[in-house]
Amino acid sequence: MWVSFVAKEISDYHFSEDIVQEAYLKAHRTKNKHEIIINGEVNKKYIFKMLKNLVTDYHRAKGRVKKEYIDDIEYDFASNGLDLERIEAIDRLHHQNREKLRYHHNYWEQLYMKKTDIKKPSFREIGQAADMCYVSLYRDWVTIKEILQTG
Repeated sequence: MWVSFVAKEISDYHFSEDIVQEAYLKAHRTKNKHEIIINGEVNKKYIFKMLKNLVTDYHRAKGRVKKEYIDDIEYDFASNGLDLERIEAIDRLHHQNREKLRYHHNYWEQLYMKKTDIKKPSFREIGQAADMCYVSLYRDWVTIKEILQTG
């Protein structure tokens, strides 16, 4: 009965069930429990008023949300002025470097990944996150460069 009342007020049936459930929760939380049940029966006027207020809140909230359809959005990916072939070449080189470093030790690959992250963290930031001395990380970075140059 309550769901059908709310369903007449809004278009989406699933939301009408949610609104009725919210009304039950609101009735359970209320300090005016004596207004909900009078002489052992449910005060339907009170419940209908509560549901009507919740429907009004739903329409207010729905009006604030701006919907954008994904088909209408144009995608513009940041390429930093690079064409697709150049981006793919950089990606291949990055994976080759990771393979070389992984061959020597997993630590070198992990440090390489941290340092070449898109956020461009400093050695100090990496050191604070890993609880390591940033000077040691810099020395390790020099070692990584040597490994990549020698192959």
